[in-house]
Amino acid sequence: MADVNFLRTKFDPCGRGGIVKITNPEQLAVDICSFLETQPFKVAGGVEGCFVAYNKGQKLDVKLNPVESTGLSYNQKPKDFEAEMEFRYVVLIMGLPSERFNECYLNVDLGKPLTYAHLLKME
Repeated sequence: MADVNFLRTKFDPCGRGGIVKITNPEQLAVDICSFLETQPFKVAGGVEGCFVAYNKGQKLDVKLNPVESTGLSYNQKPKDFEAEMEFRYVVLIMGLPSERFNECYLNVDLGKPLTYAHLLKME
């Protein structure tokens, strides 16, 4: 687990946001999939959870197929970010960007309280 105080300093220096602990990441992925099923766009493969690899820019010892090499675009960061210990949820949406949405991110409103997500209190 990442150092919570480090994360607060880096991502919430003014203390206005917060850090959310997710105790059931699988259920969050299921809930996001359910939300995506209600949307007009097509999703390739549902929701993928991945731990970020901090090896961007380094030579890999294995040869990757085209699908695996595509994954590097969303699951790699340079070694300098290793202290973040990041986990990401990834959704691949099919079609041209202009056909999907105009934002750089996908806004997901699950429409219910998440019993498995808790805002960590400031220390």
